[in-house]
Amino acid sequence: MSRMNEQGLKYRLLVAAWIAVGLPASAVHAAPTQARTSDSFVDMTGVVVKLGGGVPYDQYPAVRDKLLASGIRNIREASTKSAVVSRLQELASKGIKITWLLMPEQGTKPNASYWGTSDPQYTNMPVVDFLKNRLGVNNVRAVEMNNEVDRFYANLRWYASDTTALSTNPASSRYWPAYVQAATRDTWKALKADPATAHLPLIGPSFKDQGAYLAVGDLGAYLDYGCTHWYMAGRHPWTKGWGNWLNGYNYGSYGYVLTNMAQVTAPGKPMATTEGFGDTATLLNVKEDGSIDALHYPEVIHGRYLPRWYFRHYLGGTHLAFVYDFVDDADNPYRDEDNFGMLRHDLTEKPGYKAIKNLLNLLKEPGVNFTPGSLDYSLTGNIADVQSVLLQKSNGDFYLNAWVEKSSWDVAKNAMIAVPSQAVTLSVPASIGSATLYTLDDQGNMTSSSVAITNNQLSLNLTDRVSVIKLTPRPSGTGLTAQYYSGNNSNYLVGTRVDPTVDFNWRTGAPMTGVPSDNFSVVWSGYVQAVSSGTYTFTTTTDDGVRLFVGDLKTPLIDKWLNQSATAWSATVQLNAGQKYPIRVEYYEHGGDASARLEWLPPGQSAKQVVPQLQLYPAP
Repeated sequence: MSRMNEQGLKYRLLVAAWIAVGLPASAVHAAPTQARTSDSFVDMTGVVVKLGGGVPYDQYPAVRDKLLASGIRNIREASTKSAVVSRLQELASKGIKITWLLMPEQGTKPNASYWGTSDPQYTNMPVVDFLKNRLGVNNVRAVEMNNEVDRFYANLRWYASDTTALSTNPASSRYWPAYVQAATRDTWKALKADPATAHLPLIGPSFKDQGAYLAVGDLGAYLDYGCTHWYMAGRHPWTKGWGNWLNGYNYGSYGYVLTNMAQVTAPGKPMATTEGFGDTATLLNVKEDGSIDALHYPEVIHGRYLPRWYFRHYLGGTHLAFVYDFVDDADNPYRDEDNFGMLRHDLTEKPGYKAIKNLLNLLKEPGVNFTPGSLDYSLTGNIADVQSVLLQKSNGDFYLNAWVEKSSWDVAKNAMIAVPSQAVTLSVPASIGSATLYTLDDQGNMTSSSVAITNNQLSLNLTDRVSVIKLTPRPSGTGLTAQYYSGNNSNYLVGTRVDPTVDFNWRTGAPMTGVPSDNFSVVWSGYVQAVSSGTYTFTTTTDDGVRLFVGDLKTPLIDKWLNQSATAWSATVQLNAGQKYPIRVEYYEHGGDASARLEWLPPGQSAKQVVPQLQLYPAP
């Protein structure tokens, strides 16, 4: 598969979206910036795998474990070998989705009229049949059309009965661009005609050269996403490119591959990069004039650029971005094709792998659906070439990813470029109560430290490695929704209010006008926010009956629905810092004394206390 020397900037049609989802940090925000979910970034990341490719993938259990540990959610595969299918199904069961690459030379084809391989190690099936009956539709994220047919046309036939390869002759009935047009149309129709696969998006075909995209032309009626392969040839992710200038972009920039490639076959639609990034070989390209093109990356630079490569796609609105590839093909430092992996050939971890693993595991929050908020922040000071991306988790924490987007590698001199750190000031609203800085070193390791907030400002030193600033809002709870009933089993609702805490001793009188002093009940409901991660001990002290639910509103944590004098009951539950959990306290008073108290003992504390108002939020 091609290692096309390409890179990128951004496509015009999504400029507005790019501004909306993440402004460069050089912009001083006149209005709050809308965050996106942190998991949406994780969900975009992918990597090409070769699970049927022999060494080193024959060490599948070790490869699997590295892949799962990385946090990468998407893999790209084309092999229909039985062993590969089994491995893909296992990975999918663990949360890694497959973008299925349609490659007739490895088994799948648009429909039964098309040629497919006769090699017995592969199946020869229409893609819909394969997804439904072999791989499993639920394991698949998307389907991708043919890979770089302009390079591999000689490996393909058109119809099932054909014995001759596709042709580069426009007058031929087997002209390869005509084949791609027909195959894309027929794959789209096959996918959309079957209810089991109609929901799967179709990604366009990829090509090595820009001229091939023009030869194939507009396939937008049959595609959900355009496609490109973006290799940066030793440049950094925000490079302006090199070589020819076309439609406002230099060859090799993000804008070039989007506008002059992906958008050619899928006008107005977003892009998927199904291969890309760069290699860590030591091979040098010495040109006739004696200058050097060091189109590879030293492993240190590979580690600095890889998170930024993913963020470049994220800010540009790219649907999926796949690094090529996961493991080096061979232990040969002098051949570029052998050194594109995140892992070395012996499966040891390059800095890029470690950096991505640490970043994704910090930002991930799978399976959580919520509407993120906005943050009124600004970056000032030495903000030249600073980029930022604002994300948020469901517990309210914001994650500001920021870095200096400058080149750290000189491809002409085969030398590293020192990029000085830049002092910036991050201004945040008064609602932010604490900040944690996560930094990556040149081995990809991540460390964290608290950052002081003084007068709503933080002082930071940004580098060409991505830093993440977690901004935690101050607790702002107002209490729990309290519903007061006459009758000791929530018989007749009398009134509703917000109680700051659950800490009552009704020695005389009734808790609310209209509620009797005996034979009444109360239900407090809403959310409790954890102050730190760990084991919490909740204690109810009531006269009379009580039930407590935390997190799980179907199974009580404490269930003592009985007549009793003031009695304490305790139970433990695991909570995560900052997360809000549903809570409900059900209480009834039979007669005589009446009291109700809810306390907790957070992890690391020595004395229990009434659950404070700021950590309690009323039910909607």
